Amino acid sequence: MNIVASGLTAQQLRLDIVGENVTNSTTTRVEGGEGAYRRKMVVFEAKTGRDGFRRAMARAATAHKLYHTTYYNHLAAWVRRCESAEEVSAITYGAELPEDLAEHIPLQPFQRPPRIG
Repeated sequence: MNIVASGLTAQQLRLDIVGENVTNSTTTRVEGGEGAYRRKMVVFEAKTGRDGFRRAMARAATAHKLYHTTYYNHLAAWVRRCESAEEVSAITYGAELPEDLAEHIPLQPFQRPPRIG
C-alpha cells in the first residue's frame, strides 16, 4: 500500500505542476516583476539505498518458483508410485498432496505460517 500511495502522491504532484504551467502559460510577469513565467518540471528519482520494492519482488519471485517447482516434483513422485492409470488420472495440478509428500512443501507464496499459541 505504501508503494501505491507514494506513486499516487507523485503523480498528483506532476498533475498539479502541469496545471500550474497551463494556467500561467500566458503570464508575462511573475511576482516581483522578474519577467515571464517559467514552466516548472517534476523529476522523479529513486532514493539511494532504498530498493526495498526490488528486494520484495525478488523474494516473492523466488518463493513462487521454489513453491511450484517443489510442488511439481512432489506431484511427479506421487504419480510414480501410482499403480493404475485411474490413480494417475485423478491427480491434477493444485490437488492436495498426500501427507508424507505435503510435509516437505514450502509455504505457498504470500501464505503466512500458522500462529503458535
